[in-house]
Amino acid sequence: MQFGLLKALLSGSIVFGAVLPVAATAAERDLATVTASIAPTEFIETIPPQAGSEPFGRATVRAPRGALWTKLAQITADIQAAKPALDRCRADRQHCTEAASRFADIIDQAAQRHDRARLELVNKRINAAIDYTTDQQQWHVADRWSPPLSDTADGSFESGKGDCEDFAIAKFVALREAGTPAADLRVLIVRDRSAGDYHAVLGVRLGGSWMLLDNRVSRLVESTDATYFQPLFAVSSVDVSAFSAGGRQLAARVAPPPHPARQEPLATTEAGTILTRFHNFAGLITSSPRNSPQV
Repeated sequence: MQFGLLKALLSGSIVFGAVLPVAATAAERDLATVTASIAPTEFIETIPPQAGSEPFGRATVRAPRGALWTKLAQITADIQAAKPALDRCRADRQHCTEAASRFADIIDQAAQRHDRARLELVNKRINAAIDYTTDQQQWHVADRWSPPLSDTADGSFESGKGDCEDFAIAKFVALREAGTPAADLRVLIVRDRSAGDYHAVLGVRLGGSWMLLDNRVSRLVESTDATYFQPLFAVSSVDVSAFSAGGRQLAARVAPPPHPARQEPLATTEAGTILTRFHNFAGLITSSPRNSPQV
């Protein structure tokens, strides 16, 4: 997954808490980006530690326009382009493709449930519907966000494949169509310190809490219990926000409890593409956001 961050992260040769010589090679920077221990207080130094009502009990600030804004604009357009066909399918199954029928079934069943039962159904059904596959393996690119259904028939439900953000996007769309307010949904970009990689999950506000729907875990997890995640960005239906630094208290809580068996085979699917992903990631950080579309 590619992540667009503040240009300031590389100022002074600081790459996620790893201090590198100015003359460090690109390969050295890539390796440091992958292996450095990320300290929340070094992540975005201009955002002070503070509590908030967003996932993980943290506050957020609007992120500068850049790569994630571009991703949001594109995936929003893709979802909207496929919506008329999905609406026809839900109204009359005779107008469904096989993929649209499977996705519509999840939406219709979710619409009949409420609160936690709705989230559990969507999480389990979508986790079972998509086989985890990296973008490099499927599309031969470092990062691509796919909708569940596409007007070009290459959505995650049509291919049956996707990586972590594709699971999160499919859950976002399913819950939105089932009646969950868009204001209660966030695609969350995090660093999973227990697995040593970057990840995306869906956050859903439920009462006064945020529940995480994760393709690696079949059960729901309350965001404040997921101390093995370092939250980086929250992507809503309309904007991209960066999480405030967590301070020393959160930084000390890096050892997670034993987690359930993960559905993503990390050792075989992720390790081979991390360096490729973060080579592009370093380029995104230093690229200009001027051409990013307004959302």
